[in-house]
Amino acid sequence: RCKKMLRSGEEPAWPLKVGLRELPLALSAAHDFGKVGLVVANGLEEVERYLLYSCEGLIDGKQLIGEVFIKKNQSLEEAKEMLRDLLLSSMETHGVGVSLHIRMGDSACDLQRFCADGMFPAEVFGGPKRWSNEEVLRHFPHSGISLLQDFQ
Repeated sequence: RCKKMLRSGEEPAWPLKVGLRELPLALSAAHDFGKVGLVVANGLEEVERYLLYSCEGLIDGKQLIGEVFIKKNQSLEEAKEMLRDLLLSSMETHGVGVSLHIRMGDSACDLQRFCADGMFPAEVFGGPKRWSNEEVLRHFPHSGISLLQDFQ
């Protein structure tokens, strides 16, 4: 039933509750309607595995907290640089683009603390209305990166 609704071309009533088999279709539909996909896996290993294999960029919120605030192996500034590099590498894939998986796990990572202009802009979370080519150029003027229509 969910597949039929998602394939109908009509915007679904958000949020959606889907099974693992419908997840790729639901994420694609969210993108098509200008939404940012948020997957709540409730600890299901299969969902985590799917996202791990289907998304080439991974930001681990729990690991960020551990490295910056608990172990103090990394400064906040170094973490922001790492996030910038992950963001840019997920966008610069020779015109193909890859998904960026932000895994929260059982953490309460305040990602806003890691956001910064020219590093990991908060606009990344705003969908195509906020994360546009103009924003990419504003934050990364010398990167040579632009968003393809399908990846905005």
